[in-house]
Amino acid sequence: MNNVMGEIRVPVPSFDEQVRIVSCLESQNGRIAAEEETVTKLRKLKHGLMDDLLTGRVRVPVPEDAAA
Repeated sequence: MNNVMGEIRVPVPSFDEQVRIVSCLESQNGRIAAEEETVTKLRKLKHGLMDDLLTGRVRVPVPEDAAA
């Protein structure tokens, strides 16, 4: 089988640039993880609030002028 990939030249960034790239990616991964944690907490809060409202544990006040 002919190894075509061995013949292709691929530019590689310097080691310092690779370190900077990794640093940026790790920073973004940390931000993504924090945002995912926030979304999870908000979804749990929403679920709890919806459960309270739908089961009647919490009443929703209706303004008098809205009934007309």
